[in-house]
Amino acid sequence: YSRVRGALGARSVKRFELGVAMRAYADSTSFEPGSVLGPQLSLEFSRHTLPGYGWLFPTGGRIVNIGIGVSARDLRMRKLNIREMLKEYTAVIAGRGIELGSLQQCRSHCLPQFTSMPRLTYGHAALIGDAASMINPVSGEGIEYGVAAARALVNRLPRRLDSPDLAKALSSFESSFRSAYRSHFISSVAAYALLRNSWWASFMVRAAQRDPIVLKDSLEMLFGSGRIKASTTARILRSGWTR
Repeated sequence: YSRVRGALGARSVKRFELGVAMRAYADSTSFEPGSVLGPQLSLEFSRHTLPGYGWLFPTGGRIVNIGIGVSARDLRMRKLNIREMLKEYTAVIAGRGIELGSLQQCRSHCLPQFTSMPRLTYGHAALIGDAASMINPVSGEGIEYGVAAARALVNRLPRRLDSPDLAKALSSFESSFRSAYRSHFISSVAAYALLRNSWWASFMVRAAQRDPIVLKDSLEMLFGSGRIKASTTARILRSGWTR
């Protein structure tokens, strides 16, 4: 829904290419330094959150951010209610002995996933970040891509923006950005498809729990620019099958 994206004539985002996230804040001392949990971020893929994911992390001042993310397609097809999903997830977290006050400032937001990434350059303009659908469908992460795109764009701009080389510089930015992230995007879309299936989701989570290398590579794909490697796939299959 970026006004700049619309003004440039970029294609609009289809509903099945959107994620939906809802977050809230709550009082908690469970993440204070020296407490049982201490400062940490939790990203959860479990039967309580799938086909989406849940998160929980401290923001300071004894306040935590808690939320649920799920695809708009699943919300519609499975008749899910994201507000109810967040309430259920909050109850699960509290049931684990984690202190949580009442939810405050509940807000939802649409997440344009990179499966809907449009053309990035238009004459003398370029799209980056959310306006360019630079959001990972698996984790809802987008900061990595936005910052990387901004850096790549600025590094290619000519000294003067009225230079005849500007169009060429913008084209170079787009091709280099897509090339750098192509394997990551393909890997993330494949993982996203598997995680929407409860059996495969359990299989993959079990493998990550048992194999630190699988966990490391998974985190790189969730929050960085990692990709699915053949060696990691073999480790997932081996660790996931082991009972």
